[in-house]
Parts: sequence; C-alpha cells; structure tokens
Amino acid sequence: MKKELFWRSLIVVIVICISIYVISAKGLNKGLDLAGGTHFTIGVVLKDIPENEKQEAIEQTLAVYRNRIDEIGVSGTTVQRSGEDKIIVQVPGIS
Repeated sequence: MKKELFWRSLIVVIVICISIYVISAKGLNKGLDLAGGTHFTIGVVLKDIPENEKQEAIEQTLAVYRNRIDEIGVSGTTVQRSGEDKIIVQVPGIS
C-alpha cells in the first residue's frame, strides 16, 4: 500500500514538474480578458436579400471577416455567428 502511494505521488510530482517547465518555456497564451484587445459585434443587414439566400449571405460575410482577420496573423482570434443576423469578432492584443 505504501509503495503504491509512493509511486502515485512520484508520478504526480513528475507531471507537475513537466507542466511547470513547459509553461515557463513556452509561456501562456493570454486571452482577450488578460491581454486586452478588441471585441465588437457586427450586424448583417438582410432586408434586401431573398429569404432562401440569407443563410448563404451570412456564411459568406463570416468567411470574409475570418479571412481578413487571419491575414493580420494574430492567434486566438474568434469570429462566430450570434443569433440570426449578428457576427461577434474578438481579437486579443489589438486595440
């Protein structure tokens, strides 16, 4: 019993040491809440688009914003749909 507890404790200590080493070597990716940045919501105007094409129009708008933000080269960006006609964009580290 004591031998098993010793080995489990040793494994836990080794995992913690490796985790601390990896975090100190690579650093942490700070998100929007820690690094600061930009967060905004875009409303897509759909009143002149036929009903059967609205879904495709929103998907194309979403793709355009993703491509443009990916060109900046910032990691951790989020571009996602919110509701029927809104897009949320979060870019950490850029204000």
